[in-house]
Amino acid sequence: MESAPEAPKVKSKPEQTDGSLKFDWEALLAYIPVFCLYPWSLRKSRPDLLRHARQGMILFSIELVLILITVPLIYRLLWLGVIVLAVVGLISVLNGKPYRLPVFAELYDRIFGPSDRQGESGG
Repeated sequence: MESAPEAPKVKSKPEQTDGSLKFDWEALLAYIPVFCLYPWSLRKSRPDLLRHARQGMILFSIELVLILITVPLIYRLLWLGVIVLAVVGLISVLNGKPYRLPVFAELYDRIFGPSDRQGESGG
């Protein structure tokens, strides 16, 4: 008899191989504009990418809206905020720790339904 296939392992921390760390580069791509579309396309086959893909798409959507803002000071302040959130997301991937964007994750949950919050923390 054949045994049931094993569920995919969720990467919680970077793996260490030969003295160097191996990171989930697909999760890293989620926080980089335009490249976030790749992890978004993998979200169904890689459930561990779902949180990163959602947050990356939130940031990318905000970046697209920022293009429409013509007031230089407001544009720069909002753009700086998006960059800071993206860097925080990148650092959380590199550290292997889950993180939810403070305001935007809650907004996303209200619009598209709740995400898996197990083990997620943050703002």
